[in-house]
Amino acid sequence: MPLYLVMAAVFLALVSGSLTTTGMFMDGLIYGNVATNMAEGVGLFWHPIYTATHHPDLYHHPPLAMGMLAFL
Repeated sequence: MPLYLVMAAVFLALVSGSLTTTGMFMDGLIYGNVATNMAEGVGLFWHPIYTATHHPDLYHHPPLAMGMLAFL
């Protein structure tokens, strides 16, 4: 068995534990917070607001997912 296959197997064994855990990644947290803000009336679909200080105008994420979450 070639050495690179053994190294790949060891790497996958070490990393797979953290890749398969449950939880939200950073984009999911941002989407959830912005959707909550939209549902509470802070920000609009075309003008999403994350926080007042950090990314007050959040234009680098697509608003469709956040708008759908806010609607629900």
